[in-house]
Order: sequence, then C-alpha cells, then structure tokens
Amino acid sequence: VWAISRFEQGRALIEDEVIWIGGSRASGVEVLDRLTGQLLFTVPTVNPVQSKPMKVGDRVLLADTGGYVYLTNADGDILWRDHAGGPIYAQPTVVGDVVYVVTITDAVVAMDLDDGTWLWSFRSEEQSADSELSILGSSGATVRDGKLYAGLGDGRLVCLDADIGMLMWELPVAEGRFLDVDATPRFNDDGLLVTGSYSGPVVGIDTDGPAIVWRAEHGVVGDIELKYGRVFFSDETGTLRGLDAADGSELWSYKPRKTKKLLSAPTGVGRILLVAYNEGALYAVDAFSGEHMWHTEQPRQELLGAAVPPVVSGRQVIYVTADGLVRSLVAPPGFYDTHENEPSQRQSRHLNW
Repeated sequence: VWAISRFEQGRALIEDEVIWIGGSRASGVEVLDRLTGQLLFTVPTVNPVQSKPMKVGDRVLLADTGGYVYLTNADGDILWRDHAGGPIYAQPTVVGDVVYVVTITDAVVAMDLDDGTWLWSFRSEEQSADSELSILGSSGATVRDGKLYAGLGDGRLVCLDADIGMLMWELPVAEGRFLDVDATPRFNDDGLLVTGSYSGPVVGIDTDGPAIVWRAEHGVVGDIELKYGRVFFSDETGTLRGLDAADGSELWSYKPRKTKKLLSAPTGVGRILLVAYNEGALYAVDAFSGEHMWHTEQPRQELLGAAVPPVVSGRQVIYVTADGLVRSLVAPPGFYDTHENEPSQRQSRHLNW
C-alpha cells in the first residue's frame, strides 16, 4: 500500500575545485574533485550530515544529524567539535564570530565560532500539541538588527535577542495537519519577514507588531527563494509558485504535466529557477513568467529522483538523488543572463559525471 525509502536531504558546498557533501547512509562528509567526482578525502563525523556545509573564511562549518557541530580547515582537519543538544538538518547561520544552530527539537543554540563554546541556548517552555505529524527537518535562523528569527515544529515563529537568547515575541503562523515551519524566514525588500509551513500558509510578517500582513493559502516544501521582489517555493501539491513579496498575490504557478510530485525547493540562478522532481528530472523555469525553459531527461532508475534544491556554480549543477548518488550536470549555454557569470562556459571542462 505504501513504502518509505531513505530520504536524502544533503546539499553540496562547491568551493574552488572541490565539493563537500554529506549523506544519510553513513557518517562523514566526502570531499570530491569538482571536475571528475573522484573522492579526495572524508571528514569524519559522529553521525550522518544532511545540512549543507558552510564556508567561513578559510574554514568549513559542519553539523550532523546527531547534533554535533564541527569546524574544520580546508584539509578536513577538525579544529573543534561540540554538541548542540539535538539533531541538525538546517544549515547553521554565522554572524561575526557567533554560530547559530536550530535543531529539529526546536532548540536554538549560539556557539563561539573560534572554539565551539556555548554562549546561550533557547527552548520554549510551552510546546503546542496541535500538530498531528511532523516533517523531518527544521527552519534555519535569520539574524537581523540584533534579533534572531526561526520557525518551530509546532507552527510558531519566534524572535530572540541574538546576544543573549531571550524570547522577545512568538507568533503562531501555521495551520493544518503538518505545522512545521521549516522554511527559513527571509526579509523582503520592504522589511517584511516571509516564511511558511508544510500545510500552509505562506505569510508576510511585520516584525514590529508582530503581525501577519498577508497570507497565501499554500504549503511550503523545504525552503523559499526570495528575489526580484518575489517569493518562490514548491508547495505540497507538486506545484512551483511565484508570489508578489509585498502583498502575497500569486503571479504564476507551474507544474509539468508528466511529473508525479514536486519535492525540491527552487534554486534561483539569474532569472532561472531550478527544481528537482522525485522522478529524476531537473526543470528550469523563468522566474518572471513561470514559463518552462528546459528540462533534463528522466533517468531510468526511480531512485535517481531528488528532494533537495540543486547547487549551482557557473554552469555546473550538483544534486543528490534519493539513493545517495551525487550527480553533476552541465547546464545549456546562456544559463545566466551574461557570459561573465559562466566560469564553466568551456565544454572542455568535464563536469558531467
């Protein structure tokens, strides 16, 4: 009647000529040659890594699904390791010399970037029991003007003092069966904070109130992309949508006829949105019109579908499939608006692997 397969959520970090990527099947972060996919070395971790590695200066920040946070050098040597108190699926946020982590147990932790020392931690004393089920994942943290914003698994958005972790306000923003606010909150050009939950809605929030200024009755799968004054996201019905970030009105929607269900959040590259579908193809959609631009062929193996947004550098597109395969593709010429943004323009670079 139904089946559950292992769900890959790892995203790649493309840095210079190497790729850092974790997987759900084994602990450790693999560092690959960007051009060939050859394994160069593995950074040991206690648990699998599903959050995207982060480059911080000449170092790399990692977080695993058991709750450990690591800082390494470019060669993969671990400089420090400390525990954040709960599993981590969202990429940490770094502001100055502070690392902010949100766990799937709705804890928010601030750590010193240089040595991993805990600075403060927050966990709401009151947890809502309204949610029937929960999605495996969590919101990341957004820090602005000394305040930290994060979504929780019980449908609330919280605002904390970024220096000491004190709760400043909280706001219920989710409805329905799955209350998880897993879309990392992001500010639009007018200062509204935009986020959403799996069962919906998508909301624009005045953080001075706080108050919900607008809402759109759609769920959000994964993260949102905010650019050009628009909000882009994939919803729970398998549709890619574009909203006006100022008032939440729908500008367009897109759903390929032959696909089963859209799982990936979009990745914005120039005026293009890239989305990965669970049957394996990648689709490029115009961010302004919602029109189909191109797509890759569907692979024969069903488990080559993807649930996470692709990562792009030049014309190279990297994503991880449901069965843990890291795929590297070369996008068509003219992938960007200008060729100056195409360091991988030359076909002699062997990026298909």
